[in-house]
Amino acid sequence: MPKTDYVPKRDGDLDAYEQNFVNKLTTHATTLALDPAEVTAIKNTINNHRFSFANVISKRAESKSLNEENVVRKIAAVNEVRRAAKLIKSLKTYTNTIGDDLQIIGPDKPAIDITQLKPVLSVKMNGNEVKLRFKREEADGIKIFSKRGSETEFTFLAISTQSPFDDNRPKMESSRPEQREYYAVFFEDTNDLGNKSDIVRATVP
Repeated sequence: MPKTDYVPKRDGDLDAYEQNFVNKLTTHATTLALDPAEVTAIKNTINNHRFSFANVISKRAESKSLNEENVVRKIAAVNEVRRAAKLIKSLKTYTNTIGDDLQIIGPDKPAIDITQLKPVLSVKMNGNEVKLRFKREEADGIKIFSKRGSETEFTFLAISTQSPFDDNRPKMESSRPEQREYYAVFFEDTNDLGNKSDIVRATVP
């Protein structure tokens, strides 16, 4: 069964997670036959972020630069955790027990009812171009339908497998603003999935 991400998103949860990872890495390093220099490098990167996060908490109102430094170190620490986890899982001495102890195995993803999938669209203007953003979820992509200007019916516009989709069609009447409306539906192979999205609107100046 597919797993969800094992790295927490909230800073406070991530700090506790990093503390456990560093402590348990020391415990399992010998069993895993990890190079001591590798272990030290991993722990230093993660501890740098923990130190920075502690500073942010104690001096949050004091300095914007501390927050910026913490963000940089957080990214480095999370990337290092992921790199170390990939390395550890590739070792012959690795076991799921070690993975559970290091918390580098994500929980099972909940089953998704594909009949209830519904795209969530958002639009943003870039000059005369409409950028249509979406999350692909578990589908192959979305089918986009559009209505613009004086049109009274939605018609198929495009298939998109990556966000954003750029609608750069010229206006039907170049001298006046043009309102465009969009909705989409997920697809997999040749089959539509789930429900139509809500309609979103944009005006091309």
